[in-house]
Amino acid sequence: MLLWTDVGLKAAYAIQMLNKNRQGLRYILDVTPELHKIQPLDGLLQGILLQVAGLLGAVNSFLAVIPEGGIERTPRVRTESFLAMMEEGTELVIHAGTGRFVGRGKVDGAVEGGKVRLIREALLRGEIQLAEQVTVVPLRVSELTIGVIYLDHPAIESQDVELLQIFANQAAVALQNVRLYEQTLANIQTLRGLLPICASCKCIRDDGGYWSQLEIYFKDHSDVMFTHGLCPKCIEKLYPDLTKQMHEKSGQDS
Repeated sequence: MLLWTDVGLKAAYAIQMLNKNRQGLRYILDVTPELHKIQPLDGLLQGILLQVAGLLGAVNSFLAVIPEGGIERTPRVRTESFLAMMEEGTELVIHAGTGRFVGRGKVDGAVEGGKVRLIREALLRGEIQLAEQVTVVPLRVSELTIGVIYLDHPAIESQDVELLQIFANQAAVALQNVRLYEQTLANIQTLRGLLPICASCKCIRDDGGYWSQLEIYFKDHSDVMFTHGLCPKCIEKLYPDLTKQMHEKSGQDS
């Protein structure tokens, strides 16, 4: 009798874990389109933290409310968290936070030394790190680590860790895409407007009144790099003998 009770309890637990896993995956599928929308970086960062809280609520129990115009999750789990990103190579700076972590600042001044070491370990290994009442999730795009999510909430089950990893992969790609989009937009905006250009030599006048060669101007105001060559018309104009030889050789080959 005890054996059958034990088997029944294990089967019930396995079914419960499977249902939690399905709920978590469904939640990630629901929020992924919102992640990958073109939006301001600050809004995306804060949204990621809210969605992480929702995911933890989803795998541990959550109340799902579907109002007009969208999907909203109200998690029962109270989680204080922050999302920090790498700046100037190695420095971690908080860009979004909840609870006591609201407001930007350096990670070293926001948590105790032991938790800082845990965060550094997550960044170094590229793996989720767990401690008592703490979960640290690195944000990686391929081999590049761009930041970390810190949660004052333990990921108790292995399914929680797996779901957090799946979500972190999506969040990291969304963050990288928005950063690249904003950098591209900044470059485009730099070159927007009227450019005074000489009708003869094609030099461009900058805001300081100085004239620069077109190549130099674009190099200084964008990521464009020029490579130089000659078009067919200029080759014919500058090297008429060479052009004649090329035409003759072409006629012989045909």
